[in-house]
Amino acid sequence: MTRDLEARILRLESQLASALLSALQNVETGARFAIEPSSEFCAILEYYVAALLRQKHAEWEKESLDGFALLRAFKNTSRSAVISGACILISDQALTPFSAEVMAKGEGIGIASIHLKLGERGAGPLRISGPVCNSTQAQCYLVELPSRLHRVHWSYQFDKP
Repeated sequence: MTRDLEARILRLESQLASALLSALQNVETGARFAIEPSSEFCAILEYYVAALLRQKHAEWEKESLDGFALLRAFKNTSRSAVISGACILISDQALTPFSAEVMAKGEGIGIASIHLKLGERGAGPLRISGPVCNSTQAQCYLVELPSRLHRVHWSYQFDKP
């Protein structure tokens, strides 16, 4: 990993932790909560997830994310959440599933841990593209995705202790 990528990830972790803790304020532990696609959390998550995947997968050098549709978000602890839904691949504007458990450090200055799963077999440059994000098929995909997330054969997984 290059020093530039490592420094970028550390900056993004600090920003993401702050946005996560902000989103978790006033939410009871165990409760479901909403995160809008236009939120600061989702904007930072786009860059952070792509940077994490670039660390271990050369094919992500030419790919990035262009948004998230968070279908489920649960507060796990005062500093962590489990989120799932779909993200948009920037190269072809197609959806692919994702799931993550994210925990901020106690001081909120970084990410203590993340368990990330992204993508399933499909089309497109990375072979994980589903329907185009603004299509009728995408609407159906998003409706049925929560009921099948436990059956997805994930293409990418990333764990930070």
